[in-house]
Amino acid sequence: MTDNRPARPPVIQTRGAGDAENAPLPTTPHSLDPSPRTSLTYASLQLLIAYVTLAIVNYVPAFYASEVGIPMLAISALMLLSRGLDVITDPLIGFLSDRTSSRLGRRKPWILAGAPVLLLGCWLLFLPPDHAGKLYFLAGISILFLGLTMVQLPYVAWGAELASSYDGRTRVTSLRERVGALGSICALLTAFVVARAGHENLRPVLEVMTWVIFLCLPPLILLAVRRVPAGHPHIGEHVPFFHGAMIAFRNRSFRLFALAILLLYIGITPGGAVGWFLFDHYFSRPDLYAPSLLLEFIASFIGLPVWTAIAVRTSKHRALSYALLWIALFTAVIPLMAAFGVWGIIVTITLRSLALGALLMLPMAIIADVIDLDAATTGTQRTGVYMAFGGIVVKFAITVGVAAALAIPGLFGFDATSHANSDTALFSVIGTYSWMPGLFFLAAVPLFWRFPLDRSELAKAQAALD
Repeated sequence: MTDNRPARPPVIQTRGAGDAENAPLPTTPHSLDPSPRTSLTYASLQLLIAYVTLAIVNYVPAFYASEVGIPMLAISALMLLSRGLDVITDPLIGFLSDRTSSRLGRRKPWILAGAPVLLLGCWLLFLPPDHAGKLYFLAGISILFLGLTMVQLPYVAWGAELASSYDGRTRVTSLRERVGALGSICALLTAFVVARAGHENLRPVLEVMTWVIFLCLPPLILLAVRRVPAGHPHIGEHVPFFHGAMIAFRNRSFRLFALAILLLYIGITPGGAVGWFLFDHYFSRPDLYAPSLLLEFIASFIGLPVWTAIAVRTSKHRALSYALLWIALFTAVIPLMAAFGVWGIIVTITLRSLALGALLMLPMAIIADVIDLDAATTGTQRTGVYMAFGGIVVKFAITVGVAAALAIPGLFGFDATSHANSDTALFSVIGTYSWMPGLFFLAAVPLFWRFPLDRSELAKAQAALD
């Protein structure tokens, strides 16, 4: 008698990170990756996502604190409050984008729907009326975060499905982050050009950034939607959302990943949150803030191919561990380099940033492998659910990092509207800028170093899926 019952999906057991670290992937249809041209077209949208993100982290809090006059502690609390909505919207958008069926694929309709929300949020937050207050700031940043989620979450999930091989995902995410570094550089060039035109305040910078976003975001989205295929995930039966969330957090690899990126992104954000105050109040050289950031992202862009090569030669999680150690070392000595003046700080920041691209690129390549492991274990594809919960962790970490970085100087009496702060208040700015990130980066190293998913484990998972 023939047994016609469907086969149960195989359960994949993970081993330690050191086992068969460099075992080659088998040549299977699952290892087909996009062409360089397709990858570049897909990555082009990251140009504007990074442009918007840099403006939110590096200029918006400083503008509302120093020119609109909202206290730094209030901005910190309002940014945390605005992220409360993400607990609902992120999993919902991830879940729905997993279940969406259209001739464009699963992810593209959500990116198209999110674009006008993102543009509205930019308009409200970047161009406030003269008497904007705390409620206006909360409404503007909440709408902007919602639009950014609707675009970015399906976009990153799309990228995870665009490439399938271990190293192919590294290359796609590396290219996307290199394009993102260019987007950040473009944002900084915008600020630099506005400053060179004689505008010392931040309001003109945000005004010009708004027009750049409105002119460039729609064509970049349409280009990616029209020219890039929808990807090739392994599709299984759909499961209820909360059941899928429980499975995701029962996945040991995902739990370790979530904790590691929580620490990593809390460490990334303080530099952007208080960087303006470091140059404007500590060194009285606000004119060098944009050039310093520009050098940071140029260094990040230059360093990305090196970290990509290290990841291909060793593994993603080991390369990320090396990058964290590199950046923590240079971050820790920033207050000591202040003895050499503002240029001593700029040189140290630039050297540190040679590893910044790895911190942005490699985690997104790792989570795509975690998703394949889950699909092989359960027989169900939940890319959107994993990306949603990963996105919640990242955005929560960024918000906590920004909020803490703004709150710490405020607790030491720092006043963003005054240039007559005490030495203690000023030192709290440079201490927050340097030592806070270094501590979180060091805490993340052991989690990534022993991450239990490598080439060998991914090969087994993909063989089971095929």
